[in-house]
Amino acid sequence: MVNANLINDMGKFLVTFILCTNLTLTLGYAPDTILPSSTPKSCSCADWSSNSSAAALFSSPEAAVAAGSSCAIPSLGVSADPTSPIYNIYDGFCLCDSTSEDPDMWFTHCDSPADIPSQLNLLIVDASTVAVNFLTSDNGKRSSPSNTPVAELKLLGADESAIKTITGFSEPYAYGSRVQSYHNVIFSNLTQRTDYEYRVATGADQVFTKWTKFRSLYTKDSKPTKLAMYGDMGVYPNMETPEAVPSVARHNIGNLIDDYANGDIDFVMHCGDHAYEFQFANGERGDGYMDAYSLLLKNVPWLPGWGNHEYLDEDMGERLANITSGMISSMPEGSHRMWYSTDVGHMHLVQLDFSPYFCFFDGCEAVDTCGLPREFHDPPTTDGEMLFDEYRERILAWLEADLKKVDREKTPWLIEKEKEKRKQMRTTDADNGAKGYKHLRTTGYTSKVQPSQDLLRLDLEPLLKKYNVDVYFTGHNHNYETTWPMFNATSVQKDFKEPKATVHIISGAAGPGGYDNFTKTSPEWSREPRVLEVSYSVVEMTDETFHLKQIANNDGRLLDDFTITKKI
Repeated sequence: MVNANLINDMGKFLVTFILCTNLTLTLGYAPDTILPSSTPKSCSCADWSSNSSAAALFSSPEAAVAAGSSCAIPSLGVSADPTSPIYNIYDGFCLCDSTSEDPDMWFTHCDSPADIPSQLNLLIVDASTVAVNFLTSDNGKRSSPSNTPVAELKLLGADESAIKTITGFSEPYAYGSRVQSYHNVIFSNLTQRTDYEYRVATGADQVFTKWTKFRSLYTKDSKPTKLAMYGDMGVYPNMETPEAVPSVARHNIGNLIDDYANGDIDFVMHCGDHAYEFQFANGERGDGYMDAYSLLLKNVPWLPGWGNHEYLDEDMGERLANITSGMISSMPEGSHRMWYSTDVGHMHLVQLDFSPYFCFFDGCEAVDTCGLPREFHDPPTTDGEMLFDEYRERILAWLEADLKKVDREKTPWLIEKEKEKRKQMRTTDADNGAKGYKHLRTTGYTSKVQPSQDLLRLDLEPLLKKYNVDVYFTGHNHNYETTWPMFNATSVQKDFKEPKATVHIISGAAGPGGYDNFTKTSPEWSREPRVLEVSYSVVEMTDETFHLKQIANNDGRLLDDFTITKKI
């Protein structure tokens, strides 16, 4: 069962990570999500325990009783079969009681609360700053200048005289028939490795959430730096059916809650491809994802990245942009949602979005291979011309400037993380897009250069070598694979002792519904094991070691374990 105590202790590598990609058909370890503030759409709610089939959707009979008649996302999922009594649920739902006007109505969807904050999550700005983000489904009324979100912060257990009140800002998010408000408050100048508690409201005169505890992060010190890294983690990723409908969860949220409680991780990093997708079913899939993920993220800081799935259905990454708005706006000048960096513990982390390099065929943004924000389209719509040249110039200039500034004494590990994986660094069968499109060269492309995976390698790999990037971490492929230290698609050594080139890691199997098969033979730079199983990476860094364990979602088995060493 999930450990209720989420706050535990966590601390000379320079790690630059480029965030991640995608995995298998085994089950994940998912906690039940209870949503007492959500409201039913079509009927009154009955107790979950009053129906044996409904109660069986929870992790235990006791959990069903504890859920009462609240809206919920039971951990064992619902049927994908529309002939079943309960099916196709993307967010919270509840059982209809006997007073329902329709006796055949088993269940009803639930709406996110209009004025009560939901989907709380803490985002990493730097070692002493986090941004708290939350949502109200209020048709945008709380995102007007007259309404200012507020948070109260104090040391864990301190009395109310120690409360610090902090105001933030709000932004509207419109998609389909819905308008929601995203709210952001910044907690800065936090004392390192210290337990705090906070609560939030949409205004000083509004109802506050319950006090919620978290532990602040840290710069490099005598203790190790501990984190989980992964990509491609949804909540209802059933890709075996014709339509992307719910299924038994395969994600790692329950694992991560326990890892944090046990002191194995202090924060998490998600490379990209969230929810599958935020926009699906008029955004209800995104609500379900963040409702469930908030069980972890309201206590444990995270650093999210963008993947190609964030750009589908004409959303163009806007929902994740609203979630990360407080984080990005609090980072140094020049930071952008497609490129930003931060120092935490022993690492300098660079987050990049290289999916535009995969926009090299007709209809690419309608499939799932790539995307660009509105500012890189002319006009700023999905039908506008993609301004790839401008994007490429800006991201590469920013990246080199950032790498030049890295102080290896402060952050000995340099990690780049990203969501797209270059074909020269993977042994997965060709990717034609989740919706089955083929890679067709576009005609009449007006950029000076043609986007391609080969161009990405030519642009990026010299920078990895020049600035001695230790680890390139990515996802997109739904599997786990690592390389020996390599350059120009060739390994330079077959061990991890003082590597002379970058080590590449794909960990894109944190919870999508399907996985990407490997080629039958592997090139000489690919390292065993190659894993087709839902799993995630747990990393621990000291001055001279980078230790990675690959953990199975379903039962916590150790799937791989290796250590990179170097001298400082």
